[in-house]
Amino acid sequence: MFAFLFALTEVVQSAIANNPGAVAAAATAVAITGSALVALMRKHRVKNKELAEQLGVSGKEVTQARKSGINDPDQAARWQNAITSKPIPEPRSRRRRHRNRQAEPEIPATGPETQSDSNNGQPQNSLPQELLLPANLAVLVKAAAREQHCRFGATTGIRLTATSDGYQAEATNGRILARVKGAMPFNPQDYPDVPALESAPQGETVGTIPAEVWSKAFKGVPRRPVKSVLGTVAAVLGKDQSTLVSTDLENANVQSPRLVEGRWPNTDQVFPKGKPRFTINVDAKLLIDLLQVALAFSSQDHNNKVTMEFHDRNNPIAIRTKSDHGQEFSGLIVPLVVTEEAQQPREQPQAQAA
Repeated sequence: MFAFLFALTEVVQSAIANNPGAVAAAATAVAITGSALVALMRKHRVKNKELAEQLGVSGKEVTQARKSGINDPDQAARWQNAITSKPIPEPRSRRRRHRNRQAEPEIPATGPETQSDSNNGQPQNSLPQELLLPANLAVLVKAAAREQHCRFGATTGIRLTATSDGYQAEATNGRILARVKGAMPFNPQDYPDVPALESAPQGETVGTIPAEVWSKAFKGVPRRPVKSVLGTVAAVLGKDQSTLVSTDLENANVQSPRLVEGRWPNTDQVFPKGKPRFTINVDAKLLIDLLQVALAFSSQDHNNKVTMEFHDRNNPIAIRTKSDHGQEFSGLIVPLVVTEEAQQPREQPQAQAA
């Protein structure tokens, strides 16, 4: 009896080794349990949405099948074929080595929700590999997300992109977006030789730097540099790592963090297209001062809401809000006069805030 069982075991093991797909298909020809379905989907890295689209079913049906399994043999075989027909992706390291062997890197397509890392299709060899960033870019951390977003995890960092003549840096937390474009204030060759900068990994032109590291890098910029070029942060981007350097010629502040992983939203599609209906220029500091006063009377239950009223480009902008205790706040800020407008005759004098 035991000899028969051992012989049967050897036959089964031989069949599995020679044709595992056929054995798996035979197993699911009867039914498939929820746990077996989950294991099969994980093995082939098939997501619920992908499987639902391939089978033409709803996402709820996939979720239910993962819990209860599939009892119908024909349906179980159909689901298994849908899962196993998708090839198992190569490990990340192997894919990376394969890309490195290619003569020309493939430019990924930019989807409607995410922004490409290919810098709008520009060849990377024509873009600067070392960037000099002015010290006022440190303020961008205020617009970065404090916690990782479920869809756009990279928004906890500052997105740095090399352009043909300089840089673009942007930050967003999903509610506000700050973007700065500019030309490099100095030639990178004029920056002092720092060993950590020379040996840093390079070759990339787009990367997302952790917000806390971005802040530390700019804190190292000397307030009164002996050379103007020392008032900047030198930055280079590698495949998985960025290097930020600031120095006063005696000490070097070197930050070498790993780039933030995750998706970055396609911010190009967020900005309005076409010409605005009209524009109004205001003093940024005065606007901040007025909004800080309004904040004291805004309602925390309504996200500190304030209402901005635009009546005419030459008249003051009204800001109104209401506190949780019923206090009503009204404020005005007078627009700035643009030079071109000042040269044109006006029928009425510019309104002044009371």
